[in-house]
Amino acid sequence: MGEAIGRKIVFYAAAKAAGMTDSARIDSLAAQLCARFDADHSKAGLATTGAWLKSEYGLSGDAAALVALRAVQFQCPSYASLLGG
Repeated sequence: MGEAIGRKIVFYAAAKAAGMTDSARIDSLAAQLCARFDADHSKAGLATTGAWLKSEYGLSGDAAALVALRAVQFQCPSYASLLGG
């Protein structure tokens, strides 16, 4: 339980540092990112994640990458290996 809370704190810190301020949207990002992985297990499916983060959440570059990595570690750690984690 403590480890999961720690991952959530790290994820929220990354999202806040990237300029996200709405907690509901931050939670939505994590849930939707994992749903994208559930729907398409291929690495090709990951190729569109950056564009999706930019269009849906206004995140790009290193900030988007860090938020995505932390989201996966928090919300769906079983997919961490897809991102090299």
